[in-house]
Amino acid sequence: MCCKLSVTVPLVRRTRKHAPDVELRGRAFRRLASFCLFRYTASPLYEDSGQPLALSGAFTVLRSIAVWTKTLLLVLVWPLPMLAVRLFDRDPVRYRTGLCFRRLGRAITLANPAWHLTVTGNTSIDPRRPYVVVSNHQSMADIPLISTLPWEMKWLAKEELFRVPWIGWMLRLAGDIRVDRKDARSGGQALQRAKHYLDQKCSVMIFPEGTRSLDGRVRRFSEGAFHLAVTSGTPILPIAIDGTFDCIPKNTWRLGPPSEIRLHVLDPVETKGRPREDVPSVRDLVRSAILSQIARWREVSSTSVDGLNESTRAEAAAADLGEYPAKGGSERTVPGHPG
Repeated sequence: MCCKLSVTVPLVRRTRKHAPDVELRGRAFRRLASFCLFRYTASPLYEDSGQPLALSGAFTVLRSIAVWTKTLLLVLVWPLPMLAVRLFDRDPVRYRTGLCFRRLGRAITLANPAWHLTVTGNTSIDPRRPYVVVSNHQSMADIPLISTLPWEMKWLAKEELFRVPWIGWMLRLAGDIRVDRKDARSGGQALQRAKHYLDQKCSVMIFPEGTRSLDGRVRRFSEGAFHLAVTSGTPILPIAIDGTFDCIPKNTWRLGPPSEIRLHVLDPVETKGRPREDVPSVRDLVRSAILSQIARWREVSSTSVDGLNESTRAEAAAADLGEYPAKGGSERTVPGHPG
């Protein structure tokens, strides 16, 4: 089944000549109308000069301010409906409360006019059949975008997010799982809690790369999520996402240019009956499936999407054998988290 979430509008162009003062007022009005209505396509609006209006500095600043303002307002008010749902949520894993929190991701996605999301693949799964859901990680935008999927998943999130006012409160209320990257034991404790959710028929969501991609390619997958799936006999549900790398650039509050974002839910990978020795092969199988999907979207070879060069592959193989830790030290223990 395929579902699409899109926000589109016609391009805004000047079609006739006016006097200079009228022309300036007309151009300013068109910009203001496009900005206020938030009706936007992945194709940029154009100025008279033919340059992309959406990519101009002033427009980017205004759009970023507008989107962050709306996002802030949503975050401030969202605990109220969550608390209301929580009062009547008798599920031991707070399923409805968590699902209410994910709807915040849908609201944030709709609040950003430059995110044009297309969702395809196996989206009609049984919401109470548990999966270990894994995805590649390109940007912080991945979190609200993946949250538009219509079932609840308990997310593994870094400790720092739980300390942020409002965000941390909602994470706790939803029952999400904290991971302290500075504490090697935290990864094991997080996996134990994740297993508890799986036993209660609730899926868990993990980014096995452990952090965002630096160049849009897929980094090394750590084994934590796959160890959890194999030892518990829970199927793995791979997700491939592409187009978010520039949505929320690092080290700046300005949002990126309009993005055509694609999200595909791949077929589940069964793990029941597999021995622990199969964990690396299962990990590589899932990673290869995600690589292949992204490569098809970009119309390139899987090698072009693969972020592991020869030296990194050798280091990753040695880390799997326990000869020395991979870069980042704790990444092999901590199974993955938004970051």
